[in-house]
Amino acid sequence: MLGGWLEDSGWTGALVQANVASPGTADSFVKASHITKTRHAHQVTSASLYALLQNAYVASTESAESVPLEEWCVQRASNSAQFDYWFKTLSLQILLILYVRSIRVGDFQLYIESLTKLMPRMFALDHTHYARWLTVHIRDMMALPSKHAAVFKEFCEGKFVVQTTNSTFSAMAIDQCHEQRNADVKGSGGAIGLMDDAAALRRWMYAGPEVSRIVAEF
Repeated sequence: MLGGWLEDSGWTGALVQANVASPGTADSFVKASHITKTRHAHQVTSASLYALLQNAYVASTESAESVPLEEWCVQRASNSAQFDYWFKTLSLQILLILYVRSIRVGDFQLYIESLTKLMPRMFALDHTHYARWLTVHIRDMMALPSKHAAVFKEFCEGKFVVQTTNSTFSAMAIDQCHEQRNADVKGSGGAIGLMDDAAALRRWMYAGPEVSRIVAEF
């Protein structure tokens, strides 16, 4: 979604000029070909935009009557299309960072809030599948307190994510953990072609987690 918003904006060129990434790597950020590198690029960009915003705010209010930052941003956005665009970019990137934080620390309330704020952008930028199913997902999660109170309680304790290490800020989404465990087992040659053999698939489902643990220990 952020790649679609920033495409042809000059963002990738700015990253290249700032020596953040090479031209090929910067272009890959638009499609998010490498998740970790793309997320780092958005973190660097949001930090830079916020620093520029603060500098512009201080410079414009030194000689004028001081106004709150939020009010000043609204005024500048109404007067400058370029400011409006990059201010919205900063807002989107902060939402992305908040979403990542909600996963890393297992904050269920922040997870729902960040997804709810991101959802309208999926409609605006024509990401059909995300627009359709993110709406359903958020509705289901918000209905948990009344329909599945016990599950909601566990989720609020951070059990909607998986903590595979003792390091802080390292939790991950359940599907990502599944992919990592599958990669471990596939690396040992035990998960190729399983979908064609129901008995072999069942054996892998039972033995896979233990095989993954042994591989990791090795």
